Amino acid sequence: MSQSSESNIERMRRRLDSRGESGGDFAEGKLSSTDRSSVEDNWEHDEPPYDDSPPVSDPEDSGGMSFLDKMLLYSSIFFVLAFGFAIFYVGTGGGDISPDKVSITISGPDAVSAGATVDFTVSITNQNKVSLEEAELVIIYPEGTRNPDNTGEELRRLRKPIGTITSGRTTQQTVTASLFGEQGQVRTLEIRLEYKVAESNAIFSAGNEYEIEITEAPVSITVDIPKEITPGQSFTTEVKVSSNASQTLNDVLLEVHYPFGFSPERVSPDPVYRQSVWNLGDISPGAERVVEIRGFFIEGSNAKEQTFRFNVGTAQVADTTAIGTLFAAQDEVVSLKAPFIDLGLDLNMSERSGSGNLEINGRLSWLSNLNSLVRGGEVILEIAGESVDYSSVRPEDGLYDAGTRSIVWSSQTNSELTTISPGDSGEFSFKFSTRKTQLLADIAENPIIVLTLRMQASAPDSSTLPDQVTASLQQEIRLPTVLRLAASTLHEDGPFTNTGPVPPEVDEETTYTLHLVVSNTTNEITNAQFSAALPAYVEINGSPSPSGDVFSYNEVSGRVQWKIGTIPAGAGYNTSPKELFIPVVLRPTQNHVGSELPLLEDISVTGMDTSRETTIQVDNIPVPTTQRDDLRAGDQETGKVQP
Repeated sequence: MSQSSESNIERMRRRLDSRGESGGDFAEGKLSSTDRSSVEDNWEHDEPPYDDSPPVSDPEDSGGMSFLDKMLLYSSIFFVLAFGFAIFYVGTGGGDISPDKVSITISGPDAVSAGATVDFTVSITNQNKVSLEEAELVIIYPEGTRNPDNTGEELRRLRKPIGTITSGRTTQQTVTASLFGEQGQVRTLEIRLEYKVAESNAIFSAGNEYEIEITEAPVSITVDIPKEITPGQSFTTEVKVSSNASQTLNDVLLEVHYPFGFSPERVSPDPVYRQSVWNLGDISPGAERVVEIRGFFIEGSNAKEQTFRFNVGTAQVADTTAIGTLFAAQDEVVSLKAPFIDLGLDLNMSERSGSGNLEINGRLSWLSNLNSLVRGGEVILEIAGESVDYSSVRPEDGLYDAGTRSIVWSSQTNSELTTISPGDSGEFSFKFSTRKTQLLADIAENPIIVLTLRMQASAPDSSTLPDQVTASLQQEIRLPTVLRLAASTLHEDGPFTNTGPVPPEVDEETTYTLHLVVSNTTNEITNAQFSAALPAYVEINGSPSPSGDVFSYNEVSGRVQWKIGTIPAGAGYNTSPKELFIPVVLRPTQNHVGSELPLLEDISVTGMDTSRETTIQVDNIPVPTTQRDDLRAGDQETGKVQP
């Protein structure tokens, strides 16, 4: 390579690498100074002078171009190609496919009264240069939205097919709903458009949101309750629910949260859950419903103020005894006046594992509200009821008198009762059991245990108190019925002929019969219902036996329901149980090999205990599996899926 063909950059690099080179040897440019006499030489080492001979050519340098020249050339070519592709892409319309070019506007009121029917106008404009195909409007309703034609039906999500929206076109859709909620709440409606474009399987999405405020509650609550109450004294509370809505409200619930120490005695009308939830039904505009609650605070309730809370709303879809959308809430505060002596009785009832009876653990408490001392205190607890196993009564620090069936705590057994000063208090514990479950079913229906608690003490002669200061408390224990369900798997037994390999095999169908048996002990149960879910690999294989419209199967959710109805007391003990046979078919897959598969999931039984006026629910029920329960099934037989 000749020196004339060497690039300026190469020459500059060579000179910079030679520390012996004088600055005056650089070729002068137009802006270079020619006067270098004042510039000192900073290189003080003795080195050979710069060799200005022509450089040796690089055998790898082809075409006489340096590395930097090549990089510059390649970059220019790449830029030109990329720019050309972009021009081509935009020219064909590809650059205009963007969700940002889909305009969604929502028009509607800023505020609305709860329960009113609202129309929202949704305008969709396609600003892309291509058509939007298979477009669907997805409407995500805010919490508390109801079907305008049936406010008992909740609206959550709706998909509305639109079809094709060509380039530049605007389409309008109307969304109608009834919004519910408490006054002042802000609800958000979400609108989303999902679509495809030609020659693509991708799903694009664009969306927008709209906020609306609830300005008025759909119902009003009026509560008539005494402001001052003495523990142990019964009183009546009247609750009035009035509709402010412009249309009928469906499946309205009233839910009352009682304060600690309050015991309801009688309510009207009948509740749907315990003595605290009422289904008020459908309430037309301007109509009202009234509920009366009579009860008392147990003696021993020492809080000066207690709060009742009243909630009104629509029922949940899955649980008709719980509020899904709250309409209104109100608190009422009452003041308690203290008696001479506060008495309290706290009971805990549980089923003893494997014993077949109920165990009741009790704790009584007392508190002196007197301004002077008393002496010789005595506490007596009487137990009455034919369902009690009196041999099981066990007092703590007291004496049990089997003749009178009473437990006595006195100054002879407990020194704290010898002298009781103002503000003194104490607690005593006891426990006993009921008779066995099967015996209870034979004794009587709706068994009740009555506990009567009394406390007395003597006042000094100089006192202005009565000679005997007394307090009393009586409490009933309505024993709960024991509801049981047994679910078993049959293949040879039962009313249906079953086929397929046992144990089941991969990709082979095996049919089974699910046998459900429901028993009940002491109290009649109404509105009983069985609910369960079928796993994905199990399907219903025909009509159950006995047949009728009491059984339903939802193919979408996979849930089955059996409306059992009324279960009499003693069913399965001294009368026939309730039972149902359900035919199913199993199709195991390869990943089930070696597993014993459940044929039902999420089993529960609910019903109304008519004696206690409470809803009972039985969960944690053992599920039937591919392990057979036929009478001739061997103990060593397996239900695990085979290859």
